[in-house]
Amino acid sequence: MTAAEPLVSAARATGYPPILADALYRQAEVQLAMGRLTEADVNFDEAIWTAEAARYDEVVAMASIDQIYVAGALASDMPRGRRWFRQAEAFLARMEGHELLRSWMDNNFGAALESHGELEAAAARYLKAMEVKERILGKSHPDVAFSLTNLASVLTELGRPEEALALSDRGVQIMEQALGPEHPDTATQWANRAEILNQLGRHAEARRDAERALPVWEKELGPKNANLVFFLGPLGEARLALGEPAAAATLLERALALAEQHAVRSEIRKLRFVLARALWQSGQDRPRAIRMGVLAASPAPTRDDAAGGRALSAKDTDLQRRAADWVVARQSESASLSPIARRFRGSSL
Repeated sequence: MTAAEPLVSAARATGYPPILADALYRQAEVQLAMGRLTEADVNFDEAIWTAEAARYDEVVAMASIDQIYVAGALASDMPRGRRWFRQAEAFLARMEGHELLRSWMDNNFGAALESHGELEAAAARYLKAMEVKERILGKSHPDVAFSLTNLASVLTELGRPEEALALSDRGVQIMEQALGPEHPDTATQWANRAEILNQLGRHAEARRDAERALPVWEKELGPKNANLVFFLGPLGEARLALGEPAAAATLLERALALAEQHAVRSEIRKLRFVLARALWQSGQDRPRAIRMGVLAASPAPTRDDAAGGRALSAKDTDLQRRAADWVVARQSESASLSPIARRFRGSSL
């Protein structure tokens, strides 16, 4: 039970739809932060329909903006993410002002576009959101840091990690000064920077940031939070690169289990591929490493993806190709090392 659930019960008892819509929205926000994505999705939906019936446009717009992120980014369901974007845009068009809400709409639509592989469009949305926040809130506001780290993420994927690191460094500095080192939002900044440092081959620094971030987030939201995927993954990748495949495999197993449990589809293929490599290098379970690599190399979307109209993004396509090449190489390596192959190589035939 979240702290907001008694408030929802009390709000229902009032029989007044605007109060209920607001309570449902607050509960969904808490559930989203806790990684309870299915419950958040349900409560955002109910908040929207309740608020629409009550003509409470602000809650409709806010919850629709959150649903852009839940559906389009976390669930990788771009058709549904676009529908929520159009709804949020329509309601904001008939509301005066609300520039900050518009900036969050752009930010969340950017996250959906990034998840779908539309990287240039995502970068444009993140930049637009950041500029609005800087103008209204100032350049050192924590909201600005969120947009900085999102823009940094997409620049990394566009092959511009040095630019990304400069933005990430600024986001880290803002959060450390504004919220301190024990705040989960500061930990998120460290984890995001760890991802960029891994891309730059600076794995020891990536490990440092990820190891600082993980216990802060676990302490705040528990060991089963869906967002831990974004902390465990970079740490596992860093430790694999630093020559610690067994430790990396343990971290990546946990990350993948959470991603599958909470349907964080945007990360599953990558985690399978990195875990396959960790299992292989550690020698723990090479047949399973191959099976995991085959799953990462699957060229088609899952049945759920196909039902939701989702195709492979450019990011997924690249990962799929790399995983397929890795599987072929490892299978050839296994064949060359088999007892039968060694016996024939040693014969005069």
